[in-house]
Amino acid sequence: MDKENRKLPEVEIEKTIFQFDIDRLALIEKENPSNAISFAYMKDHGTHYSFNYSPLSKNHDFIVIDPSFDDTGKIILDPYFETSVIVEIPRITEIDPLGFSQKYGCTTKDMMEKTDFELMVNQEVYNKRIDGHPVKVNICGNQYVVDPENDIFWSIEGKPDIELKGLGDYYSDKNRTYNILYEPISGRVIDLKKESVMNTETVRLVEIPDVRTIDPIGKNHATNLPLKFGLIYHDLKLEYDLAYSLDEISQIIPANRNELGQLELLIEGTTFVVDLNRFEFRDKSDPNNVIPLNA
Repeated sequence: MDKENRKLPEVEIEKTIFQFDIDRLALIEKENPSNAISFAYMKDHGTHYSFNYSPLSKNHDFIVIDPSFDDTGKIILDPYFETSVIVEIPRITEIDPLGFSQKYGCTTKDMMEKTDFELMVNQEVYNKRIDGHPVKVNICGNQYVVDPENDIFWSIEGKPDIELKGLGDYYSDKNRTYNILYEPISGRVIDLKKESVMNTETVRLVEIPDVRTIDPIGKNHATNLPLKFGLIYHDLKLEYDLAYSLDEISQIIPANRNELGQLELLIEGTTFVVDLNRFEFRDKSDPNNVIPLNA
């Protein structure tokens, strides 16, 4: 069956029809596709899910659509609306068995004998992480252990540790990643705002996912959330290689200063000028072609 033309399964909640999207793992209001209910905030009972539903927002009860405020800034809710009701949702394997089996490569027998969580989340990695195995990352051949409580990559090899909290200028909220300049030999992160001269001929522009993406279990523990919170949205791993992406932002790139003292980077044959005012890499030949650092 053509996935694009396949009719999405439907679930009715308090007289409102929602369609289930297996790719987004969300219930999408049929008449208002911008309204999506995430499974991350539902309680997984193994046999079904439950959550507090607001008939007003048609979403989790803590989500308010187009709120009104009083003089103190508090949200005014319509008293004629029931603000919260507990609803139960069937297992995802029951809502969309075909889509589920295709996405997770499981059989009907698997779906009958195992829970959604057991089929959607890598159980070997999950159990090892629960038992205390750390998550490690490799950046340009340099090894680090992830500290989810402090957002630090601790070097295993005596290189400088990477404190992500100090790299906020290089963080993209949209992509939930840090775009950093990294010197492979020294293992040093180059802060363009602090360094007027970069004593290196070769650097990498490395994309680092945020710690919640890399180590969601550890981050859940650090923030006192249930350990299983949101894990169905993550591809759990104990090791990540951040150095050898096919994407241009992870390739080895020569760096030098031009006649104006600006830092220039040669990326895939194109020379980019580092613009600290706009915090972006701008194509020297085509100013409209840019790589934003914190878009």
